[in-house]
Amino acid sequence: MLPQCVIPGWMCVSVTGLPLVLALFLMIPRLRPLIYRLTGPIALPSALIALIAQPGHFDTSVTYLLGVSAGFDQVGRVFLFFTAMMWFFAGVHATGYVKGPHKARFFACFLIAMTGNFGLTVANDAVAYYTLFALMSFSSYGLVVHSGDALAKRASLVYIVLVVIGEALVFPAAIMCAAGAESVLLPDIRAYLATSPQLPVVALLVLVGFSIKA
Repeated sequence: MLPQCVIPGWMCVSVTGLPLVLALFLMIPRLRPLIYRLTGPIALPSALIALIAQPGHFDTSVTYLLGVSAGFDQVGRVFLFFTAMMWFFAGVHATGYVKGPHKARFFACFLIAMTGNFGLTVANDAVAYYTLFALMSFSSYGLVVHSGDALAKRASLVYIVLVVIGEALVFPAAIMCAAGAESVLLPDIRAYLATSPQLPVVALLVLVGFSIKA
Protein backbone atom coordinates (compact mmCIF):
# COMPACT_ATOMS: atom_id res chain seq x y z
CA MET A 1 0.00 0.00 0.00
CA LEU A 2 1.04 3.59 -0.59
CA PRO A 3 1.92 5.71 2.46
CA GLN A 4 -1.02 7.73 3.82
CA CYS A 5 0.63 11.08 3.13
CA VAL A 6 -1.41 13.14 0.63
CA ILE A 7 0.65 14.63 -2.20
CA PRO A 8 -0.84 17.92 -3.49
CA GLY A 9 -2.86 17.55 -6.66
CA TRP A 10 -0.87 20.18 -8.54
CA MET A 11 2.14 17.90 -8.31
CA CYS A 12 0.22 15.10 -10.06
CA VAL A 13 -0.81 17.53 -12.80
CA SER A 14 2.78 18.73 -13.12
CA VAL A 15 4.22 15.21 -13.47
CA THR A 16 1.84 14.04 -16.20
CA GLY A 17 0.45 17.27 -17.61
CA LEU A 18 3.36 19.58 -18.38
CA PRO A 19 4.96 17.48 -21.17
CA LEU A 20 1.53 16.88 -22.72
CA VAL A 21 0.64 20.59 -22.68
CA LEU A 22 4.01 21.37 -24.26
CA ALA A 23 3.27 18.84 -27.01
CA LEU A 24 -0.06 20.54 -27.73
CA PHE A 25 1.66 23.92 -28.13
CA LEU A 26 3.67 22.43 -31.00
CA MET A 27 0.55 22.96 -33.10
CA ILE A 28 1.43 26.67 -33.09
CA PRO A 29 4.32 26.97 -35.59
CA ARG A 30 5.76 30.20 -34.24
CA LEU A 31 6.15 28.65 -30.79
CA ARG A 32 8.04 25.59 -31.97
CA PRO A 33 11.60 26.94 -31.53
CA LEU A 34 10.77 27.75 -27.90
CA ILE A 35 9.10 24.35 -27.35
CA TYR A 36 12.16 22.57 -28.70
CA ARG A 37 14.36 24.34 -26.15
CA LEU A 38 11.94 23.55 -23.32
CA THR A 39 11.65 19.83 -24.12
CA GLY A 40 14.52 18.81 -21.84
CA PRO A 41 13.86 21.28 -18.98
CA ILE A 42 10.15 20.32 -18.84
CA ALA A 43 11.24 17.07 -17.16
CA LEU A 44 12.87 18.91 -14.25
CA PRO A 45 9.64 19.66 -12.32
CA SER A 46 9.05 15.91 -12.03
CA ALA A 47 12.59 15.42 -10.71
CA LEU A 48 12.02 18.23 -8.20
CA ILE A 49 8.71 16.72 -7.06
CA ALA A 50 10.44 13.37 -6.54
CA LEU A 51 12.93 15.14 -4.28
CA ILE A 52 10.58 17.32 -2.21
CA ALA A 53 7.32 15.35 -2.00
CA GLN A 54 6.78 12.82 0.76
CA PRO A 55 5.86 9.34 -0.50
CA GLY A 56 2.09 8.91 -0.55
CA HIS A 57 -0.95 9.15 -2.81
CA PHE A 58 -1.94 12.13 -4.91
CA ASP A 59 -4.86 14.26 -3.80
CA THR A 60 -8.01 12.39 -4.86
CA SER A 61 -9.68 15.63 -5.93
CA VAL A 62 -7.44 15.37 -9.01
CA THR A 63 -7.10 11.62 -9.53
CA TYR A 64 -10.82 10.94 -8.89
CA LEU A 65 -11.76 13.01 -11.94
CA LEU A 66 -9.61 10.71 -14.06
CA GLY A 67 -10.83 7.56 -12.33
CA VAL A 68 -7.32 6.45 -11.40
CA SER A 69 -5.22 5.86 -8.30
CA ALA A 70 -1.79 7.47 -8.31
CA GLY A 71 1.14 8.18 -6.04
CA PHE A 72 4.53 6.72 -5.18
CA ASP A 73 6.35 5.00 -2.36
CA GLN A 74 10.03 5.42 -1.57
CA VAL A 75 11.11 3.14 -4.44
CA GLY A 76 8.77 4.88 -6.87
CA ARG A 77 10.13 8.23 -5.75
CA VAL A 78 13.67 7.21 -6.69
CA PHE A 79 12.45 5.75 -9.99
CA LEU A 80 10.58 8.96 -10.85
CA PHE A 81 13.67 11.06 -10.16
CA PHE A 82 16.02 9.02 -12.36
CA THR A 83 13.37 8.71 -15.08
CA ALA A 84 12.94 12.49 -15.11
CA MET A 85 16.69 13.05 -15.32
CA MET A 86 16.97 10.58 -18.19
CA TRP A 87 14.30 12.50 -20.14
CA PHE A 88 15.97 15.80 -19.28
CA PHE A 89 19.33 14.79 -20.73
CA ALA A 90 17.72 13.08 -23.73
CA GLY A 91 15.66 16.20 -24.43
CA VAL A 92 18.67 18.51 -24.19
CA HIS A 93 20.58 16.25 -26.57
CA ALA A 94 17.66 16.01 -29.00
CA THR A 95 17.35 19.80 -29.17
CA GLY A 96 20.73 20.05 -30.86
CA TYR A 97 20.71 16.70 -32.62
CA VAL A 98 17.34 16.40 -34.37
CA LYS A 99 17.08 18.25 -37.67
CA GLY A 100 14.99 18.10 -40.79
CA PRO A 101 11.36 18.53 -41.86
CA HIS A 102 10.01 16.03 -39.29
CA LYS A 103 11.40 17.87 -36.27
CA ALA A 104 8.00 18.92 -34.92
CA ARG A 105 6.69 15.37 -35.24
CA PHE A 106 9.70 14.01 -33.39
CA PHE A 107 9.31 16.39 -30.47
CA ALA A 108 5.55 15.81 -30.28
CA CYS A 109 6.14 12.06 -30.00
CA PHE A 110 9.01 12.65 -27.58
CA LEU A 111 6.82 14.70 -25.23
CA ILE A 112 3.88 12.28 -25.44
CA ALA A 113 6.22 9.37 -24.67
CA MET A 114 7.56 11.37 -21.72
CA THR A 115 3.99 11.88 -20.50
CA GLY A 116 3.32 8.15 -20.64
CA ASN A 117 6.57 7.29 -18.90
CA PHE A 118 6.06 9.77 -16.06
CA GLY A 119 2.45 8.66 -15.69
CA LEU A 120 3.23 4.98 -15.36
CA THR A 121 5.82 5.68 -12.65
CA VAL A 122 3.10 7.15 -10.43
CA ALA A 123 0.16 4.93 -11.50
CA ASN A 124 -1.24 2.77 -8.71
CA ASP A 125 -3.82 0.84 -10.68
CA ALA A 126 -3.51 -1.60 -13.55
CA VAL A 127 -5.74 0.32 -15.99
CA ALA A 128 -3.74 3.55 -15.72
CA TYR A 129 -0.42 1.71 -15.76
CA TYR A 130 -1.27 -0.32 -18.86
CA THR A 131 -2.78 2.67 -20.70
CA LEU A 132 0.19 4.91 -19.99
CA PHE A 133 2.68 2.20 -20.90
CA ALA A 134 0.86 1.73 -24.21
CA LEU A 135 0.90 5.51 -24.77
CA MET A 136 4.65 5.58 -24.23
CA SER A 137 5.21 2.54 -26.46
CA PHE A 138 3.14 3.67 -29.45
CA SER A 139 4.25 7.31 -29.37
CA SER A 140 7.87 6.11 -29.40
CA TYR A 141 7.21 4.88 -32.94
CA GLY A 142 7.66 8.48 -34.03
CA LEU A 143 11.11 8.56 -32.45
CA VAL A 144 12.22 5.57 -34.51
CA VAL A 145 10.77 6.66 -37.87
CA HIS A 146 11.53 10.39 -37.50
CA SER A 147 14.21 10.69 -40.22
CA GLY A 148 11.90 9.10 -42.78
CA ASP A 149 14.63 7.30 -44.70
CA ALA A 150 14.47 3.65 -45.74
CA LEU A 151 16.47 2.40 -42.76
CA ALA A 152 14.27 4.30 -40.29
CA LYS A 153 11.10 3.00 -41.92
CA ARG A 154 12.34 -0.57 -41.72
CA ALA A 155 13.41 -0.13 -38.10
CA SER A 156 10.06 1.46 -37.22
CA LEU A 157 8.19 -1.47 -38.81
CA VAL A 158 10.16 -3.94 -36.71
CA TYR A 159 9.57 -1.76 -33.65
CA ILE A 160 5.80 -1.46 -34.06
CA VAL A 161 5.41 -5.20 -34.70
CA LEU A 162 7.31 -5.95 -31.49
CA VAL A 163 5.22 -3.39 -29.58
CA VAL A 164 1.98 -5.01 -30.72
CA ILE A 165 3.24 -8.48 -29.79
CA GLY A 166 4.28 -7.17 -26.39
CA GLU A 167 0.87 -5.55 -25.86
CA ALA A 168 -0.87 -8.76 -26.91
CA LEU A 169 0.99 -10.65 -24.17
CA VAL A 170 0.72 -8.05 -21.39
CA PHE A 171 -2.99 -7.28 -21.88
CA PRO A 172 -4.33 -10.76 -21.03
CA ALA A 173 -2.00 -10.85 -18.00
CA ALA A 174 -3.53 -7.57 -16.80
CA ILE A 175 -7.06 -8.92 -17.31
CA MET A 176 -6.25 -12.13 -15.43
CA CYS A 177 -4.78 -10.17 -12.53
CA ALA A 178 -7.67 -7.72 -12.25
CA ALA A 179 -10.28 -10.47 -12.53
CA GLY A 180 -8.58 -12.70 -9.98
CA ALA A 181 -7.97 -9.90 -7.48
CA GLU A 182 -11.39 -8.34 -8.18
CA SER A 183 -9.58 -5.03 -8.13
CA VAL A 184 -7.45 -2.92 -10.46
CA LEU A 185 -5.28 -1.54 -7.66
CA LEU A 186 -1.70 -2.75 -7.93
CA PRO A 187 -1.30 -3.55 -4.19
CA ASP A 188 -4.42 -5.77 -4.37
CA ILE A 189 -3.08 -7.50 -7.46
CA ARG A 190 0.29 -8.13 -5.81
CA ALA A 191 -1.45 -9.64 -2.77
CA TYR A 192 -3.57 -11.86 -5.01
CA LEU A 193 -0.61 -13.11 -7.05
CA ALA A 194 1.35 -14.01 -3.93
CA THR A 195 -0.94 -17.03 -3.39
CA SER A 196 -2.51 -17.46 -6.83
CA PRO A 197 -2.02 -20.60 -8.95
CA GLN A 198 -2.08 -18.26 -11.97
CA LEU A 199 1.23 -16.71 -10.95
CA PRO A 200 3.43 -18.79 -13.32
CA VAL A 201 1.25 -17.98 -16.34
CA VAL A 202 0.98 -14.29 -15.47
CA ALA A 203 4.71 -14.07 -14.75
CA LEU A 204 5.54 -15.67 -18.10
CA LEU A 205 3.23 -13.36 -20.07
CA VAL A 206 4.52 -10.26 -18.27
CA LEU A 207 8.18 -11.28 -18.51
CA VAL A 208 8.03 -12.05 -22.24
CA GLY A 209 5.73 -9.13 -23.04
CA PHE A 210 7.74 -6.46 -21.24
CA SER A 211 11.03 -7.98 -22.41
CA ILE A 212 9.89 -7.60 -26.02
CA LYS A 213 8.70 -4.05 -25.36
CA ALA A 214 11.99 -3.20 -23.68
